Amino acid sequence: MNFDLIRRYVARLVAAAALILALAPTSFLPALATVDAEDGGRALRGFKLRHWSLEEGAPSRINAIAQSADGFLWIGGVEGLTRFDGRTFERIGPGPSRPDRLVVARLLAARDGTMWIGLARSRGVMIWRAGRLRDAGMPNPSREVNDLAQGPDGAIWVTRGGRGTRSLARWSAGRWTEFDETSGLPQEPAWNPLFAKDGTIWLTTESGVYRKRPHAQRFEPTGIPTVPRATLAQASDGAIWLTEKTRTRLIARDDVLIRGGTEFATPFAIRTLFDRHGDFWGATWSNGVVRVPSLSKTGRATVLGLDTRGGLLSNPVRALFEDREGNIWIGGEMGLNMLRRVPIIAAPGIVANASANHMLAATRDGTVFIADDHDLFRVASGKDPVRVAHGAGLIEAICAANSGGLWIVERGRAILMTSDGRSRPYPVPDSFAPNSCGEDRSGRLWLPALQKGLWVLHGGKAHVVAGSTGPGALPGNVVILADGRAAIQFRGSAPPLADTQFVALTDRQMPRGIVEGILAVDGTVLLSGAAGLAAPFLAGQPLLEPARYPWAGSINGMTQSAAGTVWMIGDTGLVSMPLPQLKRALAHPGVSVPYRLFDFRDGLASFAQKSSGAQIVAGGDGRIWFATRGNISSIDPGKISLNTLPPTVEVLRIRTGPDQRFAAGASLPEGTSRVEIDYTATSLAVPERVRFR
Repeated sequence: MNFDLIRRYVARLVAAAALILALAPTSFLPALATVDAEDGGRALRGFKLRHWSLEEGAPSRINAIAQSADGFLWIGGVEGLTRFDGRTFERIGPGPSRPDRLVVARLLAARDGTMWIGLARSRGVMIWRAGRLRDAGMPNPSREVNDLAQGPDGAIWVTRGGRGTRSLARWSAGRWTEFDETSGLPQEPAWNPLFAKDGTIWLTTESGVYRKRPHAQRFEPTGIPTVPRATLAQASDGAIWLTEKTRTRLIARDDVLIRGGTEFATPFAIRTLFDRHGDFWGATWSNGVVRVPSLSKTGRATVLGLDTRGGLLSNPVRALFEDREGNIWIGGEMGLNMLRRVPIIAAPGIVANASANHMLAATRDGTVFIADDHDLFRVASGKDPVRVAHGAGLIEAICAANSGGLWIVERGRAILMTSDGRSRPYPVPDSFAPNSCGEDRSGRLWLPALQKGLWVLHGGKAHVVAGSTGPGALPGNVVILADGRAAIQFRGSAPPLADTQFVALTDRQMPRGIVEGILAVDGTVLLSGAAGLAAPFLAGQPLLEPARYPWAGSINGMTQSAAGTVWMIGDTGLVSMPLPQLKRALAHPGVSVPYRLFDFRDGLASFAQKSSGAQIVAGGDGRIWFATRGNISSIDPGKISLNTLPPTVEVLRIRTGPDQRFAAGASLPEGTSRVEIDYTATSLAVPERVRFR
């Protein structure tokens, strides 16, 4: 490995053409962009994809999704109308095999709690209110309802497809109004009514974009030409974006039209929206969904695509919706998909490889370094990992250097890379491969290598510690304590030298089982294994057992953030807790301490890596980086959001027998001895975490 290239990279003195390094790809595309659907991982970064297929009871050929005030997700499509509480799909209305079944085209949850249901097959509009379906009585129903929208005054607006006259209708104060050419609209099909923040209604026709300002009597043409089925979406900054067959473009900001605004290429998206984070989303005819991160904040278009190659159930997508918890729902031919933001993110640019040994180190200035067998990555504050070196030599270990730089240990040499980018190799025997490394306060680099013994590099020379070779000692891991001493874990017996030059740790210091992790925190060292978390150098040698502390078993790494939070990676997942709480548990085993668990529901894609060396580190920017069997991942504590929306508890039905159901307010017959209550709580993000009491 040519570590002189590292020096030149850090010093920024080498032209890109001269590098043999593989730099991380940029995350921005040109303003006029094509969709990057090959890499669904980029579109999914920061999200967890979940889906419900037809085999799991989801409806097929979904056209519309909405959410009622009680939290239920309503799903409409060719098979009819369904509502969903996150666990169970419940059919509303006639079944799909009946001739009077509802073919739902669009859904709208009105602010008064009414669900408006736009139908196909010239059935018009129905409403669901107080547990009953009824016809809304819309005159002259068309072939299908194109779209539904509610105005600031509560009026319901309907665009009707399959007709060129009176394609717009409005329901207000119990009456329907149809709009003809006297309204200012051309006699063309209309789509996608959008109420802007100022109350102006915008819509598209076959040929152009029209709008009607608040209190105006007529629609007015904007002079912006368009194509059939174009869609509109407004960002939080007031910008209105128009999506057509091949592009999306900025056409207005609040009330001001914009000519020649920013545009970028997109597939034909029939549903578009901006989510609460400013991301633009589009549901396409045949290309899955597109996402443009932070479009409303930056105006720059990085167009990412997600289709069946990235995990969607189908590429034709007809429905797109953001629920009250911020989840993005995608409905298509083969079922229902949900994208939920998660805090754990796989490190971009680092290929997931379960066969590689992932290594981590954080230097004194807060820079994080990541290594696998042949590649070294540098993570600057607030940045993604960038590969800074690649070579044929096998990297055995990396660790922070006292000088503020980094030690990189290969078979036959240890390379000190200083903070200014210079590197210096030191020869070590090529007869051993260290499991980990650590430099103590005296400048000694400790290199435990199991049967090959415990090696020390000091003053440019390497030697093996007497009594550490062979099957008797088996040095396997090292950590540096807060006072600068090295703590060495031996799987066998520690050599006599341990008393004077380092702290020795063995399996005998675990009450039961073996040591799986040595963890330096708050000036002491902890040992972890299946028996729990042990503190052999604290008074009373406390043990936190998994039976009382589920997170305490088989912890493989521990680090402390600048904010005073302890982070652990182990068999249960990623765990965080304030340092005072951990100290309290160690001082008083058995007391209850608060903690937070992050697992596969939060984006964890693999289990903890069982390896020596640092398994988790804190970067200078506050991000926590950790190793799993499959990849390196990170979590940013400053960006963790809590779902503070309490679930809505609903009693679905009360029964005293198979065919005896009672409506709300009913009295049970005298002598009733058996009552069944079906209930739910509509939290859609992670319904498995909802608990009833």
